[in-house]
Amino acid sequence: MLQYTSMALFVLVFKLIAPIFIIVFLGAFLRYRGMLTDRFVTTASQLTFQTALPALVFLKIAKAPLHELATFNLIWAALMALALYSLGLLLLSRHYRPNQAVFIQAGFRSNFGIIGLSIAWLLWGNIGLSQAALLLAFISPLYNVGSIVVFNYYNPQANGPSYWQSFVKTPMLWGALLGITFAYYDWGISPVAEQTLQYLGALALPLALIGIGATCTKETILSLSWVHGVVCGLKLIVAPALAVGIGIALGLSGLDLGVLFLLMATPTAVASFIVAQSLNGDIKLASSLVVMTTILSSITLPIGITLLVYGGWISLPGF
Repeated sequence: MLQYTSMALFVLVFKLIAPIFIIVFLGAFLRYRGMLTDRFVTTASQLTFQTALPALVFLKIAKAPLHELATFNLIWAALMALALYSLGLLLLSRHYRPNQAVFIQAGFRSNFGIIGLSIAWLLWGNIGLSQAALLLAFISPLYNVGSIVVFNYYNPQANGPSYWQSFVKTPMLWGALLGITFAYYDWGISPVAEQTLQYLGALALPLALIGIGATCTKETILSLSWVHGVVCGLKLIVAPALAVGIGIALGLSGLDLGVLFLLMATPTAVASFIVAQSLNGDIKLASSLVVMTTILSSITLPIGITLLVYGGWISLPGF
């Protein structure tokens, strides 16, 4: 690692994760050309989170050695970081009426399931993807329940499902639990089933990345305000800094700390736009926050990873 200057290291990290954002920008270009619509974004997101991503999560966990996956300290650090950060969002949201629900959700709901998993795979291979997938299984239900709680409380027009329904109806949770069961008992997966799951899993990440890009429209760019700057600063700088601090205090390093960083540093999830759409939130604000955090994260993510590598807190294969 010492053979690289900080700028050279940044360039190398940027090159590693650049394919993710190239696909995102491809989605934006296709939207600009009129080939993609809001309906595609909704459909692609539902297909990804209801079918393709659960298949990917199950397969990666089922075939990974459990002793190498998420530690208690990683999960505890993630829960602490989310809790403290979300409390800060709740306090700040009082200044952003009447869009408190959209503000809070955009601030805490990360696109860890797509961009985070993609980067984990690019940086650390299958073990990184498996580690991130297992952490996602713990966090995803909390995202779902948190979104419903926020909209039901701050948006009287919202008519969301019950908290219990939003928790148990999380396909990734069940995919992960099934994967843990297969890994624990060392059950094999038939070649036909494994190949089918691999096809579904391969569909998840590129389809979702294109869908993220498709949220970018001329209207979202023109609707920018100081609220976007606040959310971007909180989501892309404050949240990951808080998480890394908590992780280091709990003794995390290497892959665990890197995955924790990705959990909090990835941009706002497209799902936040879909939730706002279904629960009578400000759709334009929700979609523009997804777009802006995604665009800016193409810079903040490699900077953050570079700082962690250069500081010796995490390591990357070949560095």
